[in-house]
Amino acid sequence: MNLSILLLAFKSLRSNKLRSVLSVLGIVIGTFTIVFVNAISNGVDSFIKNQLSFLNATSIFVEPSSTSFASSRLKEEDLDEVLPKTKYVSVGTVLSMGRANVSAEGET
Repeated sequence: MNLSILLLAFKSLRSNKLRSVLSVLGIVIGTFTIVFVNAISNGVDSFIKNQLSFLNATSIFVEPSSTSFASSRLKEEDLDEVLPKTKYVSVGTVLSMGRANVSAEGET
């Protein structure tokens, strides 16, 4: 039974050469793509870790950037949502900063 299945498979491969070549080519390209994307991802991860260790960074500050004139703000809920999803961050905190004019003895 198994021998007849193998013979039928080889006969099908020989009769449909173009389809067989294209199938093998698709499998090779797909495998190469997966390996390539994985290698790029690992390389970027290593690069970032290397840069952070080079800077001896123990604290990283994340600020929102705005592409418009309206200001965007990060909230404590954003921290609560993101912190459990991170792999390398153990502690997070919210920091509020602002600007103000200070005057003393008539000088600003």
